[in-house]
Amino acid sequence: KWSYRIKIKGQGRLFGMKTFSIQSPDTRGNLNEWYFHKLLKHEGFIALRYGFINLSENGNLKGIYAIEESFDKQLIEFNDRREGPILKFDESIQIDKSIINQYRKYSKEDIFLISKVNVFKTKRTLKNPILYDQFKKGKELLNKLRLRAITLSEVMDIDKAARLFAIADLTGGHHAVNWKNVRFYFNPIVGKLEFIGFDSNSVFLISDLYYNKWIDSQIGIYDVLLWKNIFFEDGDFVKLYFKHLKRYGSPIFLEQFNQKIKVDMQLNLSYI
Repeated sequence: KWSYRIKIKGQGRLFGMKTFSIQSPDTRGNLNEWYFHKLLKHEGFIALRYGFINLSENGNLKGIYAIEESFDKQLIEFNDRREGPILKFDESIQIDKSIINQYRKYSKEDIFLISKVNVFKTKRTLKNPILYDQFKKGKELLNKLRLRAITLSEVMDIDKAARLFAIADLTGGHHAVNWKNVRFYFNPIVGKLEFIGFDSNSVFLISDLYYNKWIDSQIGIYDVLLWKNIFFEDGDFVKLYFKHLKRYGSPIFLEQFNQKIKVDMQLNLSYI
């Protein structure tokens, strides 16, 4: 099953989306990624629309595909936020060694520190004076944050950031909180950044809590200690992280949430 990125021309939309990906369900762990996004939505995060479709390609039935929303204006609107740019760290210098790291001169920490801060929908953002100004503000916040020239609470809502890290522990979705995978929405109302959970890879079990891995200096293949330090060296963040981890780990919380999504979950399981 080939994966595709699809952009609908003109004013057309599919399930309210203009840009999205379709891929084999097991690419994102079948129902695990769907569960991850439903939990994010339940907790008030910006959550991608994620589901399953029966695909016919040029008249040939291809079976069940996962459909995943991309980072576009429609995502922000669907999650009841005012339009603002979506930023990310550019990981291309890590993936494509021909760009900079052909001879492995740079460590993972170096790459984290020198990677560009990019914005989705670049052309539209650069042409729009308001969006462009917001992008510059968001970019400045991220650059100052990774250099530790500004506190975490000055950049984002630390309660919501702590909740994402706790959800990553609960679901086994540590992949979603790696520096190269997180996406940031610049909220123009409060002038801060907000995490957008994405690509949780929660099909795998975790060996320990993300905090404990930081304490024990357990660094995964894509982990960067400098990124973890930003969060776990902040005492207020850590208190909130454990508070939410305890709440999410409660059988009552899980039973209530699973009951809430039970009908949709059974339907999607039948597709898989």
